[in-house]
Parts: sequence; structure tokens; C-alpha cells
Amino acid sequence: MGRFVGTVEYLADVDVRALAEWLTPIPAGKWPSDSSLIIVGWHGFPFRVAQIVDEVLALFPPGSAADGLMVSIVLPGRSIPPRIDDQPPNWLCRVYVPLLTNPESQLIVGEQAYHMEVGKAYRVNTEAIHSLVNGGTSPILHFICDIKI
Repeated sequence: MGRFVGTVEYLADVDVRALAEWLTPIPAGKWPSDSSLIIVGWHGFPFRVAQIVDEVLALFPPGSAADGLMVSIVLPGRSIPPRIDDQPPNWLCRVYVPLLTNPESQLIVGEQAYHMEVGKAYRVNTEAIHSLVNGGTSPILHFICDIKI
């Protein structure tokens, strides 16, 4: 499996219950930001995501590593503006795993909009123009990591 040049692709179901149960009670106003938030080391975060990271890495070739572990929160009516990410030569893809969503949330890659379901892992090509829109009335939370070889 080489560098992902598509847009968005479903990979597998992932057990997100423990992480979602840990994060969803946190009131939106207690988050330091209303958009992408890297929380490595935050309140035991590496331990809390270890099971999901293991499940995701099992989908990739031996020797792959997960990097840039984060949770993205996008509050109702907010968005992450369109951008293109520069990725290093050893990058394969970014993986999104929704923890909490609503029907009006969309990841837009290129000109295609995707609604990602809770508990499913998706590989995403962030070297293509991409953005995230939360048109709903509740926050959305995604676990995100980059896969590298």
C-alpha cells in the first residue's frame, strides 16, 4: 500500500466507544479551541488513543507508524477552511475516525463532500484541497493521525 492519491476511502470499523465516552462529556466551552486541536499528552491522551491507533495501524503494512495524533473538534456552525497540506516523502495518508458527528457535517476533498460515520476509519488525501464544515447543531469530534512508513 503506497501513498494514497484518491480522495476519501473507508478502511474499516474501529471501536471508538472508550475514547468517545472520555471526550464527549467535556463541554464545548472547555476545549481550548473550536477547530483542530492537537492534544498529545493532554490528560493521558496517548493512553486513551492507543487501542484505536493499534486498530488503524493493523490496516497498513508492517513498519507503518501513526504520527500527529490529535482530536479535531468543530463546533456547530463552524468550519475548517480549505487547505492543502505538504506531506513528507514517507507519508501514506491521513486517517480520520469520527467519534461524534451529525448529519450536517461534511469533509470536502476536491469537489466531493463526504459524511463520515462514527466508528469507521477513513483514509484521506490531505495533499488535495480539503475542508470540514459542521452545519449541524452539535459539535463533531474526529480522531486523526497521519500514517507514515
